[in-house]
Amino acid sequence: MKNKLIFGIIVVVAVAFSAGIFILDNKVSNSNSSGKTQKTETTEEAPVEIAQNDYAGSYVRLTQVQNDILEKMQILENHNYEVQKNNPTDYWADDKFYFLDFLPVATGDLKYTESFNEIDNFDDVATYVKGILETDGYTDVVVNKKDNNDYILKYRGFFTNKATWAKDYGYKTMEVKYDAGKNRFKASSSIRFNGANISTNDFFYEFAEIKEGVYALQNDTERLLVYYNKKGKVSKFYYSVLKTNDSQNMLDFFDYEERSELVLNYGFDGTVYAIPDTEDLYIGYMKNNSYKIFKTDTDEYGGLHISEVGESALTGLDGTTVSIVGVKGFYDTDNNSMYKVLSSIDKDWVFEANSFSETISYENKVLSVMTVNDFTGEVSDFSVRDKSNNKNTDSETVAE
Repeated sequence: MKNKLIFGIIVVVAVAFSAGIFILDNKVSNSNSSGKTQKTETTEEAPVEIAQNDYAGSYVRLTQVQNDILEKMQILENHNYEVQKNNPTDYWADDKFYFLDFLPVATGDLKYTESFNEIDNFDDVATYVKGILETDGYTDVVVNKKDNNDYILKYRGFFTNKATWAKDYGYKTMEVKYDAGKNRFKASSSIRFNGANISTNDFFYEFAEIKEGVYALQNDTERLLVYYNKKGKVSKFYYSVLKTNDSQNMLDFFDYEERSELVLNYGFDGTVYAIPDTEDLYIGYMKNNSYKIFKTDTDEYGGLHISEVGESALTGLDGTTVSIVGVKGFYDTDNNSMYKVLSSIDKDWVFEANSFSETISYENKVLSVMTVNDFTGEVSDFSVRDKSNNKNTDSETVAE
């Protein structure tokens, strides 16, 4: 039977709220420190460098980049409109009608930090932020300022545990820092779940102008690289979402002695990701967030044993090496921070992992999409040409 996936652009309010962003008329908007919602607008000549030079201003610039990508995705909306116009009764069944649920580089709990600035009285800002968190059901909220453009949030509640992908009760600590001299910020959070002796890395976000007119964004599952032209319009962009792999607690498979060895000798935290296309290879994560590669085997009595192997075990029959990031299904700030490779970032950085649930690129006036069906696992891809008459859209890229 012919597999058919229907795609098109839509931004669902529930998704927007969970990502900490509101969508108004296809624009991502943010709330200012007074709690009033404001919409970021762009004009033909508007550059990305807007708002004050502090963390709150950087968050506004991040929001504008998201808006600009959504605006560029209008190409797909225009294409779908033509399909719908020619087939108004059952256009959704047309092979050329594409449905795409897309929100670029979601900010998650970072929404609670957007009001941090160097203009307003910090005590007033802290009171405002604390009130929002408490309204959302969190307790034991602490809001601190370590230094200029360096803030810490702490709060208690239910969070997703990446070791089990279930909601567990814990205490989250989030820190955000803005570099006023280089127009970049980074944010990271960790969670100490009930009964845990250590904190688990939870979320991180990075946003930077890597050179004039070129912006890179990254969170724990998404990467985005955006090029602007001299008119302040997006000339090309590249985007990817990692395919999230199921994890399992391998400690449940071992007896007491083996569990003790794993925890005491290896510092193993119990989180394991099965390596695709193998029957006995796993990546196990340690308490310091590094990893080790394990091979499992069964003895003649049916007992399960493990042994540590080197990364050479990840090389397949075709000579290629499995991407660690592609296996575990998320980036982390210790191993994957873009600031370690900022000078060499290009579209290869966006697509360096080998396991994606979605990729989108726009260049040479063509929008190309690849997406994986969450239910069937089947891949669908399509391309749509930009038919707009704006000659400035893809010309004179600032960085080129």
